Amino acid sequence: MIGTSLGPYKILEPLGAGGMGEVYLGEDTRNVAIKRVPTGCDELKPAGAKKE
Repeated sequence: MIGTSLGPYKILEPLGAGGMGEVYLGEDTRNVAIKRVPTGCDELKPAGAKKE
C-alpha cells in the first residue's frame, strides 16, 4: 500500500495496526492519518457512533 494513492492522498508509511484495522501516514497538501478497516467492520460500530 505504501506509495499508492487513496483519493487525493498519497500513502507514505504505516503508523500502526490492531484488531480494528491499519493506520497509515498520508499526505495531500498536509499530513493526515488514514485508517483502513477490514470489510464488515462497520457491523462492530457501537450504536450512535459518528462517521468520521
